[in-house]
Amino acid sequence: MALDLGDYGEPAQRPAGEHYKRDSQFLQETIETVIHYTNAGKPDEISLALAIDLLMPCHWDFPGSLATILKAVGGETHPRRPFAYCGVNVELSPLCGRLKTISNTLRKFWDSSYASSDTDPRLLSILADASPAKKWLAASLDKTIRLHLHI
Repeated sequence: MALDLGDYGEPAQRPAGEHYKRDSQFLQETIETVIHYTNAGKPDEISLALAIDLLMPCHWDFPGSLATILKAVGGETHPRRPFAYCGVNVELSPLCGRLKTISNTLRKFWDSSYASSDTDPRLLSILADASPAKKWLAASLDKTIRLHLHI
C-alpha cells in the first residue's frame, strides 16, 4: 500500500498509490492510521499501510501481527501485545536463543580465536573441516544472523 514494491519485493512498475487512484481517500486514511506499540520496550509507531506492506507469512509471529493489523483496521491502534514484524521485536521470537547459539558456533568455526561457552558441538561437527570458502560462508551467515538479531 505504501511501499513501491512488486509481488516479490522488487521495485514496482507503478508508484505505490497508483493502484488506489480511485480510492485515494481510503489510501490516505490507511496511511494516516497509526499503530502505537513498543519496540524493545520503548514506544514506537507505524502506519497501518506500512504494517500491511510488511506483513509476511514467513515471519515468526505472523498470526500475532495479523491480529494486530486486523484490530487496527477495526480501530484498536494500541495493541496489548508486542507487535513484531520484519526485524522489530525479534528478541521475542522463541527461536532467538537458539539463533544466538548458532551464530556463536558459526563464529567459532570461522574465527578459531573466538571463545564462547554458548556453542553447539554437533553443529561444529556438521561443518567439518574449515576451508577458506567454508569460513567465508560461515562468517557471512553469522553476520546475517547477528544483523537480524541486533547482536
